[in-house]
Amino acid sequence: MKRLGKIMKPLHATEQSKHPVVSARVFISCGQRKETIEARIAGVIKNKLTKLGYTPYVATQEQTLDGIKENIFRRLQNSEYFLFIDFKRERLCTERGEAYRGSLFSHQELALASYLNKPVKAFQEKGVKPHDGLIGFLQTNPISGVR
Repeated sequence: MKRLGKIMKPLHATEQSKHPVVSARVFISCGQRKETIEARIAGVIKNKLTKLGYTPYVATQEQTLDGIKENIFRRLQNSEYFLFIDFKRERLCTERGEAYRGSLFSHQELALASYLNKPVKAFQEKGVKPHDGLIGFLQTNPISGVR
């Protein structure tokens, strides 16, 4: 987590500025399956980013289109940074052996963040098929070992 503070810079008002201090908003796209520790990991990251001076938002499961529009889309559009955390989902059989598909919702949020030109920092759980989908076209360096 120390690396995040070096990669993403919090926004601060200068002493000469008449505007209040504004902290950079970070959209955290992260799986949250209930039977896993994913939500706990998202909470740890959120708390750490808050302590570093950011205003993080963890993308949550939405049950309606209005909820997605009001919470996910609006928060993503208003964020300065996008943190992509890709957890394993279904097992795939690939030419190189066994791999896992990443989170469909996180990949959809990644596509929106890319469209909105948000700076992306990507992490992938070990075993997720690397460079799958849109992440293969972005300037990112997925880091294994989220868990």
